[in-house]
Amino acid sequence: MKEEKVVMYDSPEAASCEIMHDVPVWTSRTGFKFYGNDAEHLARYEGCTHRKCKRCGKITSRYYTLCDSCMEEDDDKKFNSFPVVEWKKDMPVCRYRDDVYFWDMDGINEYCEDNDIKPSELQLVLCEPVYAKEIDFESCYEDDLPEDDELPEDIAEQAEKYNLWIHEHHVILSYKPTEKRIVL
Repeated sequence: MKEEKVVMYDSPEAASCEIMHDVPVWTSRTGFKFYGNDAEHLARYEGCTHRKCKRCGKITSRYYTLCDSCMEEDDDKKFNSFPVVEWKKDMPVCRYRDDVYFWDMDGINEYCEDNDIKPSELQLVLCEPVYAKEIDFESCYEDDLPEDDELPEDIAEQAEKYNLWIHEHHVILSYKPTEKRIVL
């Protein structure tokens, strides 16, 4: 497989400027033309494949302002700023900034064994339930109803029953991560 050529943001190859009718026109390496206040930046961004990390200067993809190690450092700082809470094991936990959920210690231990990682390295956060919400049927059907009209009575009654049932049963649809960390 052919390796992509590295063209840095500040390289003369990324973009060039020419004056057309007394107006500076920046052209990216890929042929796009830019005019106006941010023309040079836009042309260089379009024409480059890589740029320097704003913090440490390592080379990174043009799509990021920070390299992987600086982003990981920021993620670690943010994670460590979360308050520590006790995991009572009535709610799942998940890996911070990942889509891996655990319901018990057996799942955590199995994951750690399969991935050759220690439980203390998982960066776990507590999850909270996402409940089914009541539905505002009036707004659901407002585009379908004639102006200044209401839902037919039988639909309105069923909607009210549905919302009452949802309110009484607290149906959990899923779980989402919180900003509360767990220490194992």
